[in-house]
Amino acid sequence: MKNKFIVLLFLLIVVSLSCETMILHTNSGDYVFDVSEIDEITFSYTDSNDDFIDFMKRVPIKFLNNFPNPFNPQTTINFELLDEGKTTIDIFNTKGQKVRRILNENLQAGRYNFLWDGKDRNGRKVTSGVYFCKVTSNGKEKINKMLLLK
Repeated sequence: MKNKFIVLLFLLIVVSLSCETMILHTNSGDYVFDVSEIDEITFSYTDSNDDFIDFMKRVPIKFLNNFPNPFNPQTTINFELLDEGKTTIDIFNTKGQKVRRILNENLQAGRYNFLWDGKDRNGRKVTSGVYFCKVTSNGKEKINKMLLLK
């Protein structure tokens, strides 16, 4: 039961980070902050059971965001890989159609920044709207919502 709770907590945090703002309710008050300001979330785990630590080690992409967001005409996509592996960055529209592949190569573990110029695979500027950036590495993926405003 404890392991399921930890996994659900982790998934809740991942989903929350796809939002624009987050509210943290504590005994001393509520805190509202912009999710784009979060660089890292650190867990403290004191139980002798190492399932959570093992689970976190299996997550190959530590974070994914873009700045600025909303953007015009370009945005920088940031992420960190925890392991070396074949990595792709794909941009999708709200219909689920692939707009462009930005990257398709083997990367070492580390932090990366890639620029998306707001253009499709044919070099045409895309229209204003919501787009999704999907980073895939070692068979795992993270998706981030991006907003292009003209």
